[in-house]
Amino acid sequence: MSLTSEKTSNSYDERAALLFAAWFSTLADRLQERNLPVDKFAYLVQLNDFGDSEHESERLAFFQAVNETARESTILGVSDDSEPDAVFKHHLDAPLQRLSNQISLMQQRTASTASQAEPMVPPTRTSASTLC
Repeated sequence: MSLTSEKTSNSYDERAALLFAAWFSTLADRLQERNLPVDKFAYLVQLNDFGDSEHESERLAFFQAVNETARESTILGVSDDSEPDAVFKHHLDAPLQRLSNQISLMQQRTASTASQAEPMVPPTRTSASTLC
């Protein structure tokens, strides 16, 4: 499968794949800019904060970057394969791998932090006879 700039119209599958690829790639870039797992996680929480006007400009900037990346991708070339699975695989494999790597960094840190924390002691049941 190769890219060709001769093909000018994108199928709906290709458009969707390009949008998702741009989204995942932009998100991976933004997470990669943050060194600490806690900062990566905080960025995801902030991006998901729909109700806070404080983060509105940052959300807008993120989605403008996604839009610009998707537009550039449609200009640069498209897959010459028309099978939906091949189209999605072609466009999504690399961005998904990059995003997965960033999320794995957060998960590893969270897991190691959780394993170092004091274990939670489950509450004990008190029988009615011990209360009297």
